[in-house]
Order: sequence, then C-alpha cells, then structure tokens
Amino acid sequence: MASKVDGWWVYITIAVVGAFVIGWWTDADWFLKWLYAGKFNVTMEQVTVAKKPHDCDFMQAPMGSKNCHYIQRASPFYPSEPGSPLKYNHVDVDWDRVQD
Repeated sequence: MASKVDGWWVYITIAVVGAFVIGWWTDADWFLKWLYAGKFNVTMEQVTVAKKPHDCDFMQAPMGSKNCHYIQRASPFYPSEPGSPLKYNHVDVDWDRVQD
C-alpha cells in the first residue's frame, strides 16, 4: 500500500514541468537566463536578456498579421584580460527580427 507522501511527487513533477513549459512558451526572462546559464556555464546573474520587441504581435496596432517574428540570439563574451582562461564571463541575449 502506498503512503500519501508518494502521491506528492506526481504533483511536484507536474508543477516543475509545467513551469518550464510556460517559461519556454512565453520566452520568460527567468527561463532564458536559466537556459543560457546552463548552456554557457555561467551564473544566471551573468546573463542579460534584452526586452523582446512587440511590433510583430498580432494585437499591436495596426491589428493583424505583420508577417514577422523574433528569434533569440545569444552572444557569449570572453574576458578581455590577457592570460585569462577561456571561460565565458557574460552572455547577452538579444532579439533578431525575421520576416515570414
């Protein structure tokens, strides 16, 4: 017979997976910082995310399709001091406009 504590793992797993799906779908800053911090082996504080432009949004005036969208572009930076180890010390995330 399973105890009541065993069932909580299901709810915790669903909550964690749901939070990451929502973060990925909405391009949330915290999710992008977490994603690129892991990819480039830096802390989340070393990742700067630019605000996503909204001029391609359907509901932005004039209403309707703008035939464009934005994609993320991550730019990692190495330290500029000579003799420093080749390890990223900062990552900037910008947005590039793409015509559909």
